[in-house]
Amino acid sequence: MVASPHVPGARVTAVRLLRPAPFFHLTGAERSPSRVKLKTAKLILLLWWLAVAFPALAHDHITHRAEFEDASAALDFQQIASKTFTPYTGILSRGYSHSALWIRLHVEPGTDHPSEPLVLRIRPGYLDEVRLYDPQYQSLGREVTGDYFPVEQDRYRSLNSNLVIPQGDRPRDIWLRVVSTSTRLIQVQALTQAEALQLDRTQELIYSLYLAAVVFFVIWGVAHWWSWRDRLLQVFALKQAACLVFMLGFLGYARTFWPASLTRVNASDHTDWTFPLYVTLGYLFDYLLLRSFRAPVPGLRLLQALAASSAIYYLLLILGQPRQAFMLYAWVILIEAGLALMLAVSTPRAEACPVSARPLMSRRSLILLYLAVFLGFSLSSLPVLGLAKAEFLVFDGFLVHSLVSGVALFVVMMRRVRDSERQRISAEAARQQAEDRAAGERHRRQEQAAFITMLTHELKTPLAVVRMVLGAKVPTESMKSEAERSIRDMNSIIQRCMQVEQLDERAASKHLRSCCLIEELADLIRSTPEPGRLALHAVELPGIQTDPLLLRMIVANLIDNACKYSPKASPIKVSVTVNRTSGPQRVCIRVANQPGNAGWPDPERVFQKYYRHPRAHEYTGSGLGLFLCNQLAGHLEGQLRYQPAQGEIGFELWIPY
Repeated sequence: MVASPHVPGARVTAVRLLRPAPFFHLTGAERSPSRVKLKTAKLILLLWWLAVAFPALAHDHITHRAEFEDASAALDFQQIASKTFTPYTGILSRGYSHSALWIRLHVEPGTDHPSEPLVLRIRPGYLDEVRLYDPQYQSLGREVTGDYFPVEQDRYRSLNSNLVIPQGDRPRDIWLRVVSTSTRLIQVQALTQAEALQLDRTQELIYSLYLAAVVFFVIWGVAHWWSWRDRLLQVFALKQAACLVFMLGFLGYARTFWPASLTRVNASDHTDWTFPLYVTLGYLFDYLLLRSFRAPVPGLRLLQALAASSAIYYLLLILGQPRQAFMLYAWVILIEAGLALMLAVSTPRAEACPVSARPLMSRRSLILLYLAVFLGFSLSSLPVLGLAKAEFLVFDGFLVHSLVSGVALFVVMMRRVRDSERQRISAEAARQQAEDRAAGERHRRQEQAAFITMLTHELKTPLAVVRMVLGAKVPTESMKSEAERSIRDMNSIIQRCMQVEQLDERAASKHLRSCCLIEELADLIRSTPEPGRLALHAVELPGIQTDPLLLRMIVANLIDNACKYSPKASPIKVSVTVNRTSGPQRVCIRVANQPGNAGWPDPERVFQKYYRHPRAHEYTGSGLGLFLCNQLAGHLEGQLRYQPAQGEIGFELWIPY
């Protein structure tokens, strides 16, 4: 981060925070869970490569390492120098103890720039106190670093603890004295400043990406909890927030930016007191997630009981026993990770659960999730307890739970959003169908009401006439004629209703055949009650392809209306013309009559079902004739138009031929 000007030949680098890119960029449900998994796998591989490849590029000037444990923690440097040290390689792990740990390092100077100092890069950054003893340069305990000391006194500053030593011109031994209430887990490298900067920038990049992911999960969790009000999401957001606060100290950011004025409280206290909150919320998250997968109840209760360890941890801190508190929690974390993995394995298969209660993440994915958590915690907890050799991931294994659980829940919630969207669309479609059915039902009821009203009104007069004739002692010929006409009117109404019913049920279908239109119209005119009133004007036509039955039904209705609603004995014109303009040729059959007492039809409602002009009610009718004609014209791929002319009402039927 900052190279101190006190180091000879050092260059000052401004403090800057890397601005990480968003962990994922998703709009709605545009990215599928499989793509999310692929991106996550690529990111993890990238971080792993950075963590492994870059340290391998650095040239460590330490060629030999050895350690000695001072059980009394009271020996000075002169007494230690004569002791027998035990060689070790890599990362040293000696668990929790009150002992002081002495480390002897054999430093080989470089040949290129012997005047350039070396940086002792010491990990992890949460060690309490590390003192340097370099007899050749008369540095016997004066140089010190660690979590208990402000970063301002480090001559080279980074997220780790660092000491600066002269490179020298010949090999020599130096000693470090390590005292810590936390685990005595330590890795020391002697690097040039350029090499240390390279490793520190890589470390900052990885940690920045990690913290960016945690921040993203916090914001994403809060936003989705606000929408869903789901307890698992609420605990997840709180857990990730607690993780963010704790990791700022655990990863070294708290010490780097800790105010120098806070002398009574240091960065180590921040980490010590926030750690249990993060772990407890992690237990609660695991409990809720595993319970949703129907994990065994006894195991879930044991998981709840482990949360009580937080109270014991805080009690030990208050009593001044931080080392015992840390050791307790290292064991508890390892046990909880193993228990969560066993509970994941013991969850029932999805096929054994009701469809409505099946979780959105598969059992296999759940097991893989907790296997990754268990391996990550094991890589950190076992060396921390001194039970296993430390590897390169020992410092970062605790990062796994927040990262893996965040990715898993992110994928689950994306699936939930996708399923919820599907359910919403299905519900919307079902609602629309229900509304359509309700509207159709209302329309049917209205039509039924209109139909009953029409029948009641239109059959009342003919029935009264028939009743009057039947009640007469000696019916006259005129009365009999009126009765017969009334019966014909009622029969016409019934026939029209039957035709409309057939039309609604799609019973009316086309049967095309060649026929002579003029002959069909002439025959139809002869069969009308008043053929003398009708005059046919037609051009010579060859045979046309149409349905004669449907054609006769349309024209018969038009002629019947013309006879009924025109003045008595007035002429009715039936004409046939041919459209010979460009485009498909069509035949026009026009039926025209003079307006009678019923007046002129309403052009906007003339083809509406059950519509009758107010002055037409003195004539018996159903209001279905023109509606039926318009529908049948469509069956013939034709068109029925209301085309009045000067002094006459006219209807035109256009059909192809």
